[in-house]
Amino acid sequence: TIQPLLEKAIEDVFFLEKIFHNQIVYFLGINHLVIYAIEDQQIEIIEGDYSNIFLLGNELFVNQVDGTTFRMEEELVPVELPHLIAYASQQQDGIQLLIDFEGLIYQHENDRFKKLPQNEIIAEEAVEVRDIEWINDSLFVCSTVQNGVYFFNQKDTDYFVVSDFKSGLPDNEIFAMQTDKSNSVWVAHPFGITNISPLFPANSYAHFPGLEGIPTNVQSIQNDLWVTTSLGLFYFDRDTIFQNRVYYDVIEEEKPNPIQILKNKATAKPKKEDKTEKKKKNGLSRLLSKVKRAKSTKNDSI
Repeated sequence: TIQPLLEKAIEDVFFLEKIFHNQIVYFLGINHLVIYAIEDQQIEIIEGDYSNIFLLGNELFVNQVDGTTFRMEEELVPVELPHLIAYASQQQDGIQLLIDFEGLIYQHENDRFKKLPQNEIIAEEAVEVRDIEWINDSLFVCSTVQNGVYFFNQKDTDYFVVSDFKSGLPDNEIFAMQTDKSNSVWVAHPFGITNISPLFPANSYAHFPGLEGIPTNVQSIQNDLWVTTSLGLFYFDRDTIFQNRVYYDVIEEEKPNPIQILKNKATAKPKKEDKTEKKKKNGLSRLLSKVKRAKSTKNDSI
């Protein structure tokens, strides 16, 4: 049975993100932070102009559109961090991967921030990264707004693999991304959800029909994969039957591999985005992108 958490709906609210932490679920909207304590089933609503919410270590932080960062204690306490964080990955051996609002990626360990050398590749490709997650203790993946997903290796700065429309991904626009314990990557896009196995000898993709509506979020809970769309909630368990579609690359003489792209490749590149313009992207532009998707989702469900 599905029961509403709020006795009275909040008007004109678009929930952008959610986080589960210490038996509490946090739902972040544009102007509301809804806090639901599972044990006592109590709800608290805090108003504000929010942009995102994230975990750093074992502490929860919330950003506002004006760039103010708050730490969640008994109430929201303003703090100053070295960087304005847009997204934080899950921990891998005590290490987190972060994206700031300028699109730079960092490693966070023992309260220290370290800028990663893979930022040079991201700058050269002139893409906007959205999410970042560990795959194993060295391999990590970044989703982009319009350019598919990028795979990197923390221990090998030359390792750079792109999964996009040209290599078999149904669409380059990535809505959400989640990794799992089998070293696979799940991405939501306009055509549904796709599973990528980056450690397969070739690149393996599995596309799952049956999802209704536009995928808005993907999350792994107790070994099951849950997907929210504009029309409902779906999940894939261990018994889900699916087919892997494997794409092999035909490598012709003197032509580069379209999937394995190295830093020193000599192929022609499209005109790059002006780096000055790229630096102008801030928390507001990221928020507007989320709001646009949320409004589209709401309209599709009517």
